[in-house]
Amino acid sequence: MTIYKTLIYAITLTLLSFSAIATQAQQPYALLIGVSNYRFDPLANPAKDATAIEKKLKAYNWETSLITNPTARKIKNELAKINRLRRQNKHRPVLIYYSGHGAEFNGENLLFGKDFIGDFKRGSGVVTLSDIMTTVTTGNGINFLMLDACRSNPFANYTAGVRLGLGKVDAPQNTFISYATAPGKYAYDGDSNDGSPYRKAFLNRLTETQDISSMFIKIRADVIATTNGSQVPWESTSLLETFSFKPTTSLEEELEISESFIPIIPAATPIDYERQQKIELVDFYQEKLLATIEQAPLSAFHQTEYGTHLDNHLLKEYYRQSLQGDFKQRTEVNKAWMLARIFIDGYLNPSCRANSSKLTKLDFDCRNSDEWLTFTPVYVGAFDLATYAFDNGERSDLLGEMYQNGYYVDVDLIKAYDLFYAGKSVDPYYEVNINQMAQELINGKGHNLRVDGDFGPSSCNAMMSLIGDNQICGRIPTREQFEALVKVSSNQLN
Repeated sequence: MTIYKTLIYAITLTLLSFSAIATQAQQPYALLIGVSNYRFDPLANPAKDATAIEKKLKAYNWETSLITNPTARKIKNELAKINRLRRQNKHRPVLIYYSGHGAEFNGENLLFGKDFIGDFKRGSGVVTLSDIMTTVTTGNGINFLMLDACRSNPFANYTAGVRLGLGKVDAPQNTFISYATAPGKYAYDGDSNDGSPYRKAFLNRLTETQDISSMFIKIRADVIATTNGSQVPWESTSLLETFSFKPTTSLEEELEISESFIPIIPAATPIDYERQQKIELVDFYQEKLLATIEQAPLSAFHQTEYGTHLDNHLLKEYYRQSLQGDFKQRTEVNKAWMLARIFIDGYLNPSCRANSSKLTKLDFDCRNSDEWLTFTPVYVGAFDLATYAFDNGERSDLLGEMYQNGYYVDVDLIKAYDLFYAGKSVDPYYEVNINQMAQELINGKGHNLRVDGDFGPSSCNAMMSLIGDNQICGRIPTREQFEALVKVSSNQLN
């Protein structure tokens, strides 16, 4: 009987240990961002605020990443890291905290890296709230977004389209968004000791074990009291589960086991994580595209008079079959490239002609198609997919396009040139892409070239007149010529 009890006890403890491992796999992850050292309007406390919150969360067994005074590129790199973590464990809780300047520009909420210098149109030094929302909704775990922004808005008085504060954004499913202040209002930077009123209230309430909804009601009351009603935090939530920042008990208390007992845990089977992550990357975004089709309203689908007009269910089934039939014919790497193309465009053709009898082809660049679906571009996913495709021998044109236009990354025309050129052996359009970039730069200096990708005598002469180069033009500008052209264009912008 004693042996029997011992065996049951050992089995129970082993199962509890596996439960502990499962709990540890769901360890929440927090990205803390604090930007104080702006060129245009430095702030005293954001970097301190992010550091203080990171310290407290680590004490509660959160995995954390703290970045203080980062560029926008650094912030985007950290968002990409979260994207990868979520692909490894789609249920993992994720928190993103941002402290610094924020503003609404032409209906888009913007957060600023330290490298922002006020050029809203080019988007340099800017992270959009859409970038962050795309990241937190990767996977189906619980998401938290805390925005301690809008400390001031130095551009509101002289930059058209800029509004005070951040605009209201509804939380996507299983997401909690907390704003330090109400839409269109300032958030106080606070004093040098306690930091922002929002940070102070959050840290004070973080010591209590309570559900997040109750916690933020108390935080709001605390901030209102501290600021005499001038600052009113608010939330947007669509949580599907309860959550507490502070664990209810320690692991040892929960297991109630002797420290002397060490259960035997079988060794894990070796896994090729690099290969597995690559497979998961493509599969994950294919599922995301299928979900986009399923969730799209009928108004997002275009059906012309030449096509068969289908009801909502049959129309979506048509798109699903086209997508799945097409991808069966592609390699994993080519599939990644195709998905990146679709996510950059926010545009999907099931075929070039709606009455096609075989639903086995996607036509991503058929501009006279009868059918198409439009949706919001997913630049985070596009960048991951395009990078994976390029690293594994596919065309580099999509990465070049993203650097050319500032999709998810900062605009970098030289890098775009290098990427277009790197794909010359597999991309028949690499010359067109480079020449169109050059023609657009030339036109920006007052010329009126046709941007057709053909770098003929008129394009060549116009370029030479700008950069003072007397060399003969080739089929494309040389890298040195293009660098000089970018420099001339940048001088005009500055």
